[in-house]
Amino acid sequence: MQIALECFDFNIIFNSKNYIKNLNNAIKTDRIRDICNSSYSYIPISEIDKLLDEKKYLNVVQKSPTWFYLRSCAISTASSLGKFLTDPNANSDISDIIDSWKDKLNNVPFKKTIEMAGHMRFGVVHEDIALTHFTIYTGHTVTKVGSIKVSVNYISRLGIKLGILKKKYRNDTLDYLLISPDGLVGKSNNISNNVSISDILETDKLIGMLEIKCISPFHHISCDNKLEWIDDMKTRQWTNSYQIPFVYVIQIALQALSGIKEFNFKSDYDIWLIRWYYNGFNLFKFKVKDLVNLGIIATILFSSLKSQLNLENIDNFFPLKDPELIELEKKLHEYYFTAIKSAEIINSDITDYPE
Repeated sequence: MQIALECFDFNIIFNSKNYIKNLNNAIKTDRIRDICNSSYSYIPISEIDKLLDEKKYLNVVQKSPTWFYLRSCAISTASSLGKFLTDPNANSDISDIIDSWKDKLNNVPFKKTIEMAGHMRFGVVHEDIALTHFTIYTGHTVTKVGSIKVSVNYISRLGIKLGILKKKYRNDTLDYLLISPDGLVGKSNNISNNVSISDILETDKLIGMLEIKCISPFHHISCDNKLEWIDDMKTRQWTNSYQIPFVYVIQIALQALSGIKEFNFKSDYDIWLIRWYYNGFNLFKFKVKDLVNLGIIATILFSSLKSQLNLENIDNFFPLKDPELIELEKKLHEYYFTAIKSAEIINSDITDYPE
């Protein structure tokens, strides 16, 4: 029973004996690491730029005040950029995209509904549980990190180098993205109690990144503005890669870019997306080579739109009319489907939590 109206303290599994056993096993075998430093969490805003160079962004605890401030300085984050672009599955409502851009142009602060707060709270609480299951299932090690700063100029140059772009974009700007993966994934044969954090961050020890999405156990009933518990969580699982929301695919594509920039990721490295719930999960595995083109085009299209949009022209800007923007959008959709078609899917039941 959820007693308090706005208190989402989902800790049944977190406190169960089987999870504690799983977590202790992961820690004992050195599968879970964390390089974040809590001393960075509450730096006064006036001191952040002086005390934190961009290499230290990787050590800032996610969801700390410093982390939120760093996000606010970026032109976008990996998790939000996709909502400003059209979904190639025809799921985009142009009015929603326009509203998102209007909020951005007006600097409207992000507001959470009670439902959204519940979904986010459930995800935060269960993220470590999902991460633990990932390490147990795959045998890989995961290092929790903060954020990675990736400039639009870098992405533009990479696009030229890879032959994705024909010209440089936004060469005069200092705009950048802030990208926060849920973990860096390392080779299982490097697991040892004697391996240091710096060892796992060496590029030859890394094999990819992990993004975690936890399925919350309720949904919203709009007619009476209440939350209703879901009887069968499997009905909310994604059974194929086409069901992954577009914004999430863009998110992991940008993570692939951050891996290339910060850790020299190779084309055959993997980006994992785990869709977790308490009695099972789906694990989607993408190759960096199938995501990087999508990430480049998504960034350049977003940056180009940002440079051209204003409150006077936005209502008539979509659907796109500029030939160059239309070509970028066409490439965005092509690279999206290439990535989706290539994804590997692994399904696993979980029987650890009779609670």
